Amino acid sequence: MRTLRTVQTSFTAGELDPRLDARVEVTRYYSGAAALRNVAVLPQGGVRRRPGTRHLADLPAAAANGLRLVPFAFSASQVYLLAFWAFGFHVYRGSDGAFLFSGSWPGDAAAANTINFAQSADTLLLFHHNIPPHAIRRAGSDTSWTSASASLANIPNFDFGAGPEPVISASRGWPECGTFHQGRLWLAGLASRPTTLLASRAGQFFDFQQGAADDEGMMLSIDSDQLNQIHQLMSHRGLLIFTSGAEHAITVAPPITPTNVAIEEQSRRGVRRFCRVAEVDGALLFAQRGGAALRQFVYAEIEQAWQAELLSLLSPHLIDNPRDVIAVKGRAQDDGDLVLLPELSGAGMAVLSLLRAQEVVAFTRWNFDGVLLGATALANGAIFLAVARDEAVRLLMVEPEGLLDHARHYAFASPTSTLTGLSHLNGREVVMVLDGRPEGTAVVSGGTLSLPRPCVTAEIGLGFEVLIRTMPVEPRDPTGALIGRKSRLVRMALRLHRSGPVELRGATLATRVIGDDPAPPLDAIPPPAPQRLTGEFILDGLLGWRRVHQVELRQPPHRPAPLTVQALAMTVAVGE
Repeated sequence: MRTLRTVQTSFTAGELDPRLDARVEVTRYYSGAAALRNVAVLPQGGVRRRPGTRHLADLPAAAANGLRLVPFAFSASQVYLLAFWAFGFHVYRGSDGAFLFSGSWPGDAAAANTINFAQSADTLLLFHHNIPPHAIRRAGSDTSWTSASASLANIPNFDFGAGPEPVISASRGWPECGTFHQGRLWLAGLASRPTTLLASRAGQFFDFQQGAADDEGMMLSIDSDQLNQIHQLMSHRGLLIFTSGAEHAITVAPPITPTNVAIEEQSRRGVRRFCRVAEVDGALLFAQRGGAALRQFVYAEIEQAWQAELLSLLSPHLIDNPRDVIAVKGRAQDDGDLVLLPELSGAGMAVLSLLRAQEVVAFTRWNFDGVLLGATALANGAIFLAVARDEAVRLLMVEPEGLLDHARHYAFASPTSTLTGLSHLNGREVVMVLDGRPEGTAVVSGGTLSLPRPCVTAEIGLGFEVLIRTMPVEPRDPTGALIGRKSRLVRMALRLHRSGPVELRGATLATRVIGDDPAPPLDAIPPPAPQRLTGEFILDGLLGWRRVHQVELRQPPHRPAPLTVQALAMTVAVGE
C-alpha cells in the first residue's frame, strides 16, 4: 500500500460538468469542483460564501405575470433601479434601494417581460415590437420622472405592395431593440423588415431624415443568404449586430456615414431572443440561440475580425435558458467581475466569475427561496433581484456582508428583545443572527419576532445551504489514474480564511480560539462574535476504502457563517 498526497489550491475552473469526472488528464480538473452551490469563486483562486439579500419592498401583484428590472445611471453617484410590470413602474435609489417614484407606461405583461432598453444622459428608451419606442426621463431630481412616447420624425418609407408607407408604425409594428452609437440613435428588429436598421441624423436622436450628407439618417439592411431577425444592438468597438443566426459588425473608421457604411458578418451562432448582451473585460457575452451555451464575442487583432468563443464548454449543465446576461463589475481586487445568468424557469441562476487575463472562468450556481423573476446590476455594483414567494413578488437587494436571504437588519442603541417589520416573513421559520452569532430559528407571527435574548444588532431572514463538493480525488500518480482501484483518505487538511463553522463529511468543524478572554457572566449580553479564523484544520484517522472519494463541505441553512476556502489537501492510501 502506498500513500499519495494531492492539493487543490484553486477553484478557478468552477463547477464542472458531470461528464468530466474522469477527465483527469485535463489541467482544469484539478482546479474545478463537482458542485459549487451558493458560493462565488475569487479571482485569487479561493471560493467564498455568496452574499445574502435584503428585503426592500413588495411589488404590485401584476409583477408576477411579467417583470423587468432595468438599471439607470445618471452619473457615477446617481444610479437608480427601475422595475417595470404591466402598465406601471417604480423607481428606487441605487445606493440603498429606497423607493422614489411611481409611474405608468403603455406595455402589458408580455411587453414588461421582454422589453429592451438603451440609455443616454437623462433618458431611458424602451423598445418592444408591440409598442412605440417609449421614453422615461429623469426630470431634474430623484423623485421627478416623466413617461411618454418618443416622438420620432421622418420615418423612412418602404413599399410593402400598396404604395410607400413608414417602415415602423402601429400597423407594421415597432423596433425590438436600439442603442446609441456615434451620436445617433439606431433602431432594429423591425417587425415588418427584420434585417433592417434605422439610424437617426447625427446629433438628432429622434429625426430619421435620410440624405446623402454625412450627418443624415440611414436605412440599412443585412445582405446575407439567411433571413435572420436582429435581436440586439451593442455600441462597442464599432456597432455590433446580434441576430437570430449570425453576428455582424459595422467597423468602418468613424464616423459612420451614408457613404461609407458597410455591414460585415463575423460569425454564425445566433443570440437568444430578448436576452441582453453584456460587456465584461473587453468581451461581449451573449447567450447562444437555444439558450444552452454562453459565448464571448471578442476582437482578434491577427484576423482583424470578431470571434464568438465558447465560454461554457466545461459547465454546460449550468446554462439553462438565461433570461439575461448581466455584468457585475468588481469594485475591489478581491471581488472580480461576475456575470449573472438568471434562468427563465425562475429556479435560480448560474454565476460566472470571469477574469480573462488570468484564465479565470468559473461557473457556480445560486438558489433563492422562491421563483426568481428578474435580476439586474447597477453601475455602482449593486445587485437587485425580484423573487416570487408566498404569493407576493419581493424586491431584494444583495447585501455584501449579509448571511441570510429576504433579511431585515437591525441596530439598536440599547439591548432589544422584540423585533417588528417582518410581515414579509409571516408564518416562516427564520434564522436569527444576533450580535453576529447564529441563535437558532423561530417563526414570525404578525410581523413580530420575540428573540431568545436581548441584542443590539440582528439579522433575521431565511437560511440557505452552501455546498462545495470536490471532483473525485485523483492524486497525480505515475502509475496511472485511480479509476478502478480502491483508496482510502488518510488525512485531510483544510485552509480557511476568516471563516466560521463548516461541516466536513457530515461533522461540524468548529473554528474557535482556545485562550480567549473569559466568558461574560450568564446574565450579561454576549460580546460581538469574535473575528473569524484564518488557518489550517486537519482531520486524521479517516476510515473507509472506496473506489471514488469526494470531499463535501457544507454550511446548513440554520447555521450561517462567513466562509472562504483557500485550499484542500488530502493524503490518500492507494490499493493495488
